[in-house]
Amino acid sequence: MRITKWTIARVVAAIVTAIVLVFLVQYIGLDLILFLIRNMNLYWIMVFVGVYTFTFVLRAIRWRSIIKATNHNVSVPYTVTMLWSGWFVNEVTPAKIGDVVRIYLLYDKDKEISLGESTSTIAVERIFDIFAMVLIASVLFGIICLNTAIPDEYRNVILIAFVFGFALVGLIVAFIFYGEGLIGFTRRISPKLHEKLNLFVVGFKTGMEQLYHKPKMLGVVALLSFPIWILDATSTIFVTRSTGFFLPIDICLLASVIGFFTKLLPLLPGGFGIYEFGVGFILSMAGPFGLGTGYLTPFSLGFALFLPLSLGVAFALLDHIVRFVYCLATGIPSIIYNGVGSNFLAQKKAPVEIGEKSKTGR
Repeated sequence: MRITKWTIARVVAAIVTAIVLVFLVQYIGLDLILFLIRNMNLYWIMVFVGVYTFTFVLRAIRWRSIIKATNHNVSVPYTVTMLWSGWFVNEVTPAKIGDVVRIYLLYDKDKEISLGESTSTIAVERIFDIFAMVLIASVLFGIICLNTAIPDEYRNVILIAFVFGFALVGLIVAFIFYGEGLIGFTRRISPKLHEKLNLFVVGFKTGMEQLYHKPKMLGVVALLSFPIWILDATSTIFVTRSTGFFLPIDICLLASVIGFFTKLLPLLPGGFGIYEFGVGFILSMAGPFGLGTGYLTPFSLGFALFLPLSLGVAFALLDHIVRFVYCLATGIPSIIYNGVGSNFLAQKKAPVEIGEKSKTGR
């Protein structure tokens, strides 16, 4: 068996992920985790499953709209299976390999779609995701600041997250106008890296040009991005309520969105570890409102009490586990249905083939 760099990277990522999970369990306490699991109300989990599934339908409609802008057409049901496949791969591999899987699946589905067009649809989708997350988080942070007395240490950390988010937006704007020039230096670092970045930049510009000439589709893509991420962020609400904690809705939503930011550049499969502490930190502002059903006010009050950070991290871990199980249940059948071969997932051959085909066009 030939040992490749990709194989070594996967093994290292798996080992580090296992170490992180052991650390999380020790930090939270196994007794607390088991207590929360035993007290989980399946009603709220089923609500989460329904809402989360609906977000994939909305994502499929949005992605299909972007694809139609390239003068191609893919059915919504098949688009959903491609999304499930990508989300599953993102949960079990680092570095957003799931997006590469989706590029490959769309390219492989219809040979009329070129590699550049397939890449452009993912690039445009991800850009709208970042814009939506930054705006949603900004509104939520503003609401919380108006209604809750947030200590400086919390405020400063959240502001750092926003600086990161707005920096990404600034980078996106720079890429729109100067993308190819900005990544020129990467050619000296790694020709393969430069090729992949260039493919993304060119794909984004191509995709946006196509959408620009179809304003209705552009409007659909932009508008759908907000409910997608708002509904996606409700998972923290449902998971915490399933354990009997009725935390403020705005803080739960902000916690989820901050968690999404931590997954933009995941170093570990699924972003385990940094996601839990990012979400847990924000949740710890929520306070011990409503142990049980006594808490009736859905938004944060004019003051802030505080949960132990370990409890916030525990909620985030449960949220992550529920998402992970969902991705396994939907992703594995989708991977089998879509025919993503073992060579692609195990040896990462497909991106190489794609890279080679991109040089010749269609």
